[in-house]
Amino acid sequence: MPHKAVQNLSNTFLPTLSAASSPSLIGLFVTKDFGLVIGIFAALLLLAGAAAYFIDAETRSAKLA
Repeated sequence: MPHKAVQNLSNTFLPTLSAASSPSLIGLFVTKDFGLVIGIFAALLLLAGAAAYFIDAETRSAKLA
């Protein structure tokens, strides 16, 4: 079991740091190569579509209540 200070650091600081730096990193990519950003976005859309396709959940005939 990690020390409580280390656990607190990983639960609060690191997600906050990544959320704060993410727009800056995206801005860096946009200024360098906009085509790369469009390609990454398209790849993420394809990945999301594939994940949705493989989820085995049929809800057309399921009753709501």
